[in-house]
Amino acid sequence: MRETNVALNKASPEESPFSKFDFPFTDAEEESHIIGPTSSLDILLIVEYLSIIAPGNAAPLWFTKSFQDHLMAEQRLVTVYRAVHRRPLGTSPSQTIDSSKCKIIEKMLDPFCEDLVNLYFERINPCFPILDGVTQLAVGQETSSPTLRACLLAHTMVFWKQLRKRAGEHCPDIRFVWNQANEALYSELYLSPGMQTLSAILLNIAGRPLTSMIGNGILLGSAISLAQSLGLHYDCRNEDIRLVEKLGRTRVWWIIVVLDKWSSVAYGKPPQLRRTQSNVRRPDSGDYARVGGNRKTSIAFPALVTLTEVLDTYLEYVFNLRRNRGTRDSPQVIEKPDLAPKLRAWEDSLPGPLRSEMLQGNELRAPNLRLAYLYIKFVGLKEKIIGIEWNADDTATDITSLDFNQPALRAAEAIVRFIQSLDERDLSDFWLSPIAFTLSDTVSYLVGCAIREQRSDPPVRFTSSLAFQLARDMISALQSHQTRYGWDIGAVCLAQHAKIVEQLLAPDASAASDMPDLEGGADGFIIPNRDVATLPDLWEWFEGI
Repeated sequence: MRETNVALNKASPEESPFSKFDFPFTDAEEESHIIGPTSSLDILLIVEYLSIIAPGNAAPLWFTKSFQDHLMAEQRLVTVYRAVHRRPLGTSPSQTIDSSKCKIIEKMLDPFCEDLVNLYFERINPCFPILDGVTQLAVGQETSSPTLRACLLAHTMVFWKQLRKRAGEHCPDIRFVWNQANEALYSELYLSPGMQTLSAILLNIAGRPLTSMIGNGILLGSAISLAQSLGLHYDCRNEDIRLVEKLGRTRVWWIIVVLDKWSSVAYGKPPQLRRTQSNVRRPDSGDYARVGGNRKTSIAFPALVTLTEVLDTYLEYVFNLRRNRGTRDSPQVIEKPDLAPKLRAWEDSLPGPLRSEMLQGNELRAPNLRLAYLYIKFVGLKEKIIGIEWNADDTATDITSLDFNQPALRAAEAIVRFIQSLDERDLSDFWLSPIAFTLSDTVSYLVGCAIREQRSDPPVRFTSSLAFQLARDMISALQSHQTRYGWDIGAVCLAQHAKIVEQLLAPDASAASDMPDLEGGADGFIIPNRDVATLPDLWEWFEGI
């Protein structure tokens, strides 16, 4: 049966409601809002009946199939949209600050604004396609959102040194620019959120350098809520809209998924999205080729999406607080996931050159993707070690043996050697901002291994520990990249661990061997008599983040 679009009082089937950038409704003061599946069938029945007895008086709705199609297919999930006001009642279009904030940013970056916009679509968007060609044409026009342009300019400032025309021009204060973009974004998010607002949020969350962990978490929650309100979590393959618009909805949804999972790694909070609450198909490389998409987008972005799904398997276990519920007679223990088979399947799904890059590091074209891959290999092995350390019957196993630590230690070493191998071209490529915390996680593990070795019998000094040497190598490499090329991805790791590694090399660091082993419990623990001034300031860990 032919699928049809039914639109009442808003658009005809010949003119798809999705033909404008702010879809599906064309009124600038209205936005589409999805109707939940619990009431969509009833509403469709009421609207269809009213359209028969009183044509022209039905409520403005847009849905992807006719009611009869859904009824005959016995589908209980119907995608229905209702028109809602974008602005809170009592406000007017003149009550906004986003335009003035955007003008401030443009004044600061003049005359390089358009160069930065073009640089974004040349260097960043192919790897992480938040925007598309339609948006590129709209940016800067009267119909586009000033907030979107402000966030786009702020997002691209990290590549200021790569502007060929700037000829030594001083880079404006990037944090001040981000603050202006943030004010514009929060204003639009409150006053008139829409699809362009969603894109601006994603540019903000993925932006560099990291400036607000809490703020990013709040914006991510807003992006998820807004995307679900717009129905992006539903599969749109059967909707009567252009292929480029289907790809746009699919692309934006999976970008939100990727940011949700990697922000979970970065900020230590559970992912907000569950796989069972969406049926959007994965992005396909063939689709991007058919609409003339960038080759890097058609290969690297689908690979990042499927790799993130492997990470999600690990996160579901880590953040499941009920995994050890139950009694001895009726245990309810969820087994740890084995990521190795999933990673092998992911490797086999890659095209030849990209597979060679992931496995061997040859001719890096997607350094961000390779770091993500190496990190997931590492956490899969590290999680096995944690399982060995604490058994289900509450007995502990000694994990100071290098036999237990070798697989995870080798995986951590691969990350360190990868960071050391990066050159100027790699460092100037695209990097997903939350991935910065994978470096901190790696160094934390290496320092922890070194401390366990130092407490073993016989003790292994820090200067003789391979794990500690790897931690020092990582810190040195990150300091070099930051000094020579201004690479900000390593700033989080340096802020958290550089002073700690330095203090552990101090002459009195061996005194730590006299401290009680906290892994065996805190009974009888006495705080050693040490000068508090020698301990790292926890607030300094996040200085500059």
